[in-house]
Amino acid sequence: MLIKENRKNQNANDARSKNALSARRLLSIYLPQLQTVALRKHNTLRKSCDEYLKKLNAQNANQKRARLQSADTYFEPFRIACQTKHPETVHVALNAIQNLVAGGYLTGEKMVKVTTKLHHQKDKDKDKDKKSGVDKQGKDKEHKEHIPLIDVIVTTICECADIPHSSTQLMVINTLLNLCTCGTTEVHAESLSLVITSLYYIFLNSRDWDVQTSATATLTQTMSILFARVESVSSELTQLQEDMRRVEAKRRQQREEKKQSQQSQQQQSQQQQ
Repeated sequence: MLIKENRKNQNANDARSKNALSARRLLSIYLPQLQTVALRKHNTLRKSCDEYLKKLNAQNANQKRARLQSADTYFEPFRIACQTKHPETVHVALNAIQNLVAGGYLTGEKMVKVTTKLHHQKDKDKDKDKKSGVDKQGKDKEHKEHIPLIDVIVTTICECADIPHSSTQLMVINTLLNLCTCGTTEVHAESLSLVITSLYYIFLNSRDWDVQTSATATLTQTMSILFARVESVSSELTQLQEDMRRVEAKRRQQREEKKQSQQSQQQQSQQQQ
């Protein structure tokens, strides 16, 4: 875990050194852009941008010299922008996510609270209803849980895959590729499965040759990275097991030497008596 954490920190530092723009600068560019391209009906997005711009400006006033290390707490406006399904708004949001991820500022390590609904299923057995989270009136109950922000980021991007615009689909592909290959974010389990499914969905449903080619290449590269990670972890585990064996052998040898020394001292004391 320590090796993994050190490698991740090094990747973040490398990404930030390559990216000339700071997290604060990127946010101050893209949040106003979202306000500009948002339609009148997108009041929630406008309010969210206002709220987070005020938060960013307040932080700038309080910490003029301090550098904003993470943009995880500023992801909400971009999530709302992607949910609008408005191509121009989605483009700005995905472009912002790409640059924040590339700079090592959007890592998804933060835990966030999400609310999911447990849908009611008609069943005569009341025990089954209780287990499924449905109350006596047959209403859906809300289930709250904490998940890593990276899962929310992946879901947000993948939900844009069904927008029937080639330019949007290309941006989804590029953003997913950036997310899976940057080295500062870790996509696992259901999120990784969702990435693969979304790329395959774009490949099957797009009639644009460039989009299909990009989806195929990204899917291939993602799978290659996945197997490379598995091999890397396997190699690290093998090395760790060998180190543990050496440590255990050394400890066993020290115990034997200590035991022999004690026996030798006992024999000498008996001879003296």
